[in-house]
Amino acid sequence: MASPSSAILRLDYSMNYAEFDLAMNRKGFVGLKVAPSIPVTYQAAQFRRINAASIMRPVQDTTRAENGEYKPVDFQWDQDSYATEEHGLEHPIDDRNRKKYGDMINQELVAVQVIQDGLLTAYEQAVAAFAQNTSNVGTTYIAGKDTAGSGTNYPWTDKVNAVPEQDILQMITGIENACGITPDTLVITSLMLRNLRQCQSIISQIKYSGLANPLLPATELVGILKEMTGLPKILIASGFTNTAGEGVSTPTFTRLWNSTKALICKTDSGMGTLESPVLRFANTIQWSEEAAANQADDELGLFFESYRHEKTRGEVMRGRTDYAIKAMHANTAGIITGC
Repeated sequence: MASPSSAILRLDYSMNYAEFDLAMNRKGFVGLKVAPSIPVTYQAAQFRRINAASIMRPVQDTTRAENGEYKPVDFQWDQDSYATEEHGLEHPIDDRNRKKYGDMINQELVAVQVIQDGLLTAYEQAVAAFAQNTSNVGTTYIAGKDTAGSGTNYPWTDKVNAVPEQDILQMITGIENACGITPDTLVITSLMLRNLRQCQSIISQIKYSGLANPLLPATELVGILKEMTGLPKILIASGFTNTAGEGVSTPTFTRLWNSTKALICKTDSGMGTLESPVLRFANTIQWSEEAAANQADDELGLFFESYRHEKTRGEVMRGRTDYAIKAMHANTAGIITGC
């Protein structure tokens, strides 16, 4: 039977991959919300980005002059650039094994599932490492920073002395002072959320809601945090990865986001192009020819394809994408460390 000599684009898997069971862990992924995707025409290019400082101008005298003229205003551009990188994984499927176990397992489906999970987990980890790197943000602050000079800080794990809402409000003010924009998003892990649930300062606010703290649903707690901080969006990162290594029978599950750091930033979703003056912390720049149009359920778009490998009498499933994570306006983000 004739076989194709080149890779076949498998849109049946590219478009439907979000239906697979491994998506349960990825429900806790927040990377694409922190750095929303922007499709671009070229893999690498320079572009001109509006200078934020030139938009937020000093207060000017707007009085019309005696000669009838009005005072002019102007704005400036920053020269910037990006370069995307291709990411992909492959999984071979042996013809003999496919026939031998075909009535027990759909090997193509599982292969796609494993590839998809590997690519999206790697992306989530890349966003987490980028967003929680203090060198990529404009403001940093130590949780429970002692202002009295005793040298004692109170992390959010200190249930008695920690005052997380004070740390968050102070960071919001710091970001406003750095860029003139109020952030709208707090990113914490599910472990940090449990620590907040046990903080006396948070409990004192919860009791006024008429709800018992041990029974308080996560959605209610998030709602209370929104009211206390004024932040309309709170993202709970709860994704895990196995760090035990290949071939190790006992898995070691590790959080993709660092539970000692809380990110506060601007994640405005209205920015559709790189040149837009809308201020936002970061973007995922994705080459439009490589799956950027296949976004599904807040997951990065992927392409799946297959090709024949006659030397081993099998088929190879491949998933790939092409992107770069880029800071757009670092001063719109800040990190609280030591949480």
